[in-house]
Amino acid sequence: MKIREMREAAQRPQRNNDGFYTRHVARFFSIYLTRILVAAGLTANTVTGLMMAAGLCAALLFTSVSLLHRVAGALVMQFWFILDCCDGEVARLRKSSSLTGLYMDYLVHYTVHPCMIFFLGIGLFRAGDDGSVLILAFSAAMAVLLADIVEDCRYKAVYLEGVKSKPASKPAGQSPPRPGRGRVSPLRGTIQRVIVFFCSLYYLFKFPAVMNLMCAGIVLDWSMVMPSISWSKMVLLFIGTAGHLHWTSIAAATIYYRETERSYSISGGMGRADREKSSRR
Repeated sequence: MKIREMREAAQRPQRNNDGFYTRHVARFFSIYLTRILVAAGLTANTVTGLMMAAGLCAALLFTSVSLLHRVAGALVMQFWFILDCCDGEVARLRKSSSLTGLYMDYLVHYTVHPCMIFFLGIGLFRAGDDGSVLILAFSAAMAVLLADIVEDCRYKAVYLEGVKSKPASKPAGQSPPRPGRGRVSPLRGTIQRVIVFFCSLYYLFKFPAVMNLMCAGIVLDWSMVMPSISWSKMVLLFIGTAGHLHWTSIAAATIYYRETERSYSISGGMGRADREKSSRR
């Protein structure tokens, strides 16, 4: 099968769920690796296992006191993200997509994402930074993890409602009313604008963007651009502060606008919610 045909079969079904970096950078390279993996007879779940090994390897490299090792860790992290694209592509080419594979994929993300961030803080601490970098790293790791949890909690609520309720009891397409757009106090209006602003930073705190911020910080440290600044530490500071404002804003907006009820009602029940969740692989 030619590369163009493989892209059509393995990448196009996922295109609408991909962000800019995934679609235009990672998947440009991933299909070539996918071709090798399929030729080698590897299953999608095996590729997911390789992905987890690559992610943990990158995290361990980040703990080194050597900047070169951390640069190598950044390269391995990029390779890990390409493998993250490959497992789904292999599954689609082999027509072997499964809920077990989806579960494994989520498990890798929940394990590797916070490890990479926190282990970078360990490396900076071992390289001579003060103990505050460990607090920043822990805060940044929790911010990214909680951003994923806030999103997944909505899916879980929709799924559980679909399991315990009869589809007929919830008329499809009928959304609960949103809060009125009447006059609001200046303070309340300001709070709403702040929440909307941090919600709009959604893609900045998804892992492709977080990964690239980490890589940029490591490369800037290695290149000795303004050596008085620890760029990696600045990245951890940004993620560990703005990241918490982001996920709390998402949670507040979901509760205030009752987005969970809207998701369930618009989906027509658990069937649509399951399809939306499973299509993310």
